[in-house]
Amino acid sequence: MIRSSSDWHSPPGELIPEARRFLREGKEREAELVGGGDLFNLLPIGLDEFKGCWAIEEMIHILNGYPFIYIGGNHDPPEWVKQLFARFPNVTVVKSILLEEGGRNYRFTHGHQRSDWALWRHIAPGFVEFAVDHSPRAWYSLCVLLGWLPGVLRERTPSYKESTKLNLLISAIQNAWIRHAASEGISQVIGHTHKAFSATWWTPQGFELEMLDGGNLPDGSMVEIDEKGGRILWL
Repeated sequence: MIRSSSDWHSPPGELIPEARRFLREGKEREAELVGGGDLFNLLPIGLDEFKGCWAIEEMIHILNGYPFIYIGGNHDPPEWVKQLFARFPNVTVVKSILLEEGGRNYRFTHGHQRSDWALWRHIAPGFVEFAVDHSPRAWYSLCVLLGWLPGVLRERTPSYKESTKLNLLISAIQNAWIRHAASEGISQVIGHTHKAFSATWWTPQGFELEMLDGGNLPDGSMVEIDEKGGRILWL
């Protein structure tokens, strides 16, 4: 069994209660645990605020050596996360990872790399990864300015215009990952949009594919995958 959750957005002072429950229950069920990105608000708060912080110490204490796969997102660039967890060999930090469950392959990534707009979708994956790796603060500021961060708009009640823009943005991202799953022939598991979603379809070759968006853990949503396939699970 695999359990994945994303977008905890924990501050440095404490781990959010939902994350504590996710980790403890995952251990009890002996699940393979995946953190799908944006677990900590390194952006915009800053890397230094998280060095030796209680939130990370609490996470490590709960894990107590239990393996955990940490996928870097747009709020927690992988190179920064690697610095924070360098002392803990049970935490594996990656940009994406391919895992197998029940004879099926699933690719896990945060999901911020793709969009559905015609020109942007061709250059986005490589460009976004370059920006997050080499200039994370500037990239974060640009995304806030352009309204490309679903989580930022969800921090308050958006206007009708903002809600429309948010829904279009989320649909664009999720549609792009459905298309990518179909082209790659591998089921995809993402976060980033803060809106849980799942889709399952059969390819012309007779393979079943899935696209699973775990939403965000503070709302209680996550992804669970077993031998029967994947599903959205609620705390």
